[in-house]
Amino acid sequence: MNEIEENIMIKINELLTNDISAIHVGIFSNSGVKNIQIMIESEKGITVDDCAKTSRLAEDIITMHKFVDDNYN
Repeated sequence: MNEIEENIMIKINELLTNDISAIHVGIFSNSGVKNIQIMIESEKGITVDDCAKTSRLAEDIITMHKFVDDNYN
């Protein structure tokens, strides 16, 4: 993981609840658009709602800290 990916993962883990933790963040470029992949886990399992909440949380963190530009998925 590079420094930006690590910083995103740290910030996400500071705010995640319900025994969920981010275990990997990857940023990949495809045709000029950055794709951010976040892997989460929990001993209780992960639901689609957990993924959606984490995605919204990550979006807020990335925007607030300006980790990447506005052009990402």
